Amino acid sequence: MTAGHAVSLEDSYRHCQKLAKKSRSNFYCSFFALPRSQFRDMCVLYAYMRRTDDIGDAEGRSLDERRQQLSDWEAGLQAALRDGRMGTEPIFPSLAEMVRRHSIPHQLLFDVIAGVESDLAPRRFADMTALQRYCYHVAGVVGLSCVHIWGNDGDPAVRDLAIDCGLAFQLTNILRDVGEDIRHGRVYLPQDLLQRHGCTEQELAQPSASSSVRAAVAELLGQARELLERSRALETHLSRDGARMYRAMQRTYGHLQEAIAKVDYDVLKHRASLSTLQTLGIAWSCVWDRWVSR
Repeated sequence: MTAGHAVSLEDSYRHCQKLAKKSRSNFYCSFFALPRSQFRDMCVLYAYMRRTDDIGDAEGRSLDERRQQLSDWEAGLQAALRDGRMGTEPIFPSLAEMVRRHSIPHQLLFDVIAGVESDLAPRRFADMTALQRYCYHVAGVVGLSCVHIWGNDGDPAVRDLAIDCGLAFQLTNILRDVGEDIRHGRVYLPQDLLQRHGCTEQELAQPSASSSVRAAVAELLGQARELLERSRALETHLSRDGARMYRAMQRTYGHLQEAIAKVDYDVLKHRASLSTLQTLGIAWSCVWDRWVSR
């Protein structure tokens, strides 16, 4: 399906499911832990996040063109969520319906656009505080949106735990993608972290990691692991179905973190990923947990 004409709500849901399936994301296999309605809702949320990110990363388009596209995307989102005008974007009908049904704050979705826009031009982060602000916009808001879809007990701790989880995931992604990001002029490792270990950006562009790069990666991975462990407590606040998916996501990122450590933190030579066996194991555990909990 392509944009160009209005689509029905059901077609919109199907479109988002196809996008999520096609992505082969680490997240997708964990969606199978959910009943059909929530599975579809997670596909919609993923499709929106993916589409927003793709606009920012569009190759062959100038900075001004991508900035204008994001502005148009934001205007379209506002029209869909606040005015009920869906236009021709196939994601918006199901997104608007899903957001309304789960009472997801609109600002969370607009924050994603702000995060992607801030990432259009190559940038640097002075310290962990600056990096955390960025991670909130591209990952923390995802966690906050997810807990609305999954269902939670309303405990005030849910917000901080969801943000911690998003930060743990995003830091892991950053470490996995150091080599790819430097080729696009992006360095997400905090500058004070690099300086502390005597690491230069030139070292990040090498085919394999120096001892200083490994040391910086190890330190940031340690923080990501602590956040992942701390955020495990979120499971106790979620619905049974939501907790099942959350466990799958925790396993996924636990495996990625282990993969980074296993190659002695050389993320330039080895890009961490899940093995086929690990992916199948997570998917199977999701299906099995659903079956035995009926």
